Amino acid sequence: MTTNTARPPLDSRATCSLIFGLGSWVGILPVIPAAIAVWCGVTARRRIGRTPGARGGRLAVAGTVLGVGNLVTYAVLLIDQSLR
Repeated sequence: MTTNTARPPLDSRATCSLIFGLGSWVGILPVIPAAIAVWCGVTARRRIGRTPGARGGRLAVAGTVLGVGNLVTYAVLLIDQSLR
């Protein structure tokens, strides 16, 4: 006899963070989805830390890293263009 133990669902903001983080690298205006990815990732990590058994921490970190990386890249490119 097997016990059916349901796994807790993924945190929706963690999934949102990853989607927007990936999307920020292909969009025309990358700042908006990158900022959304960072916000969703940070709030997801906070919620996951407070909820026992919650899942999606790695997705939130990945989305946050993608978003921050895009924002830093965009800022460096803007600074480079302004110095020329």
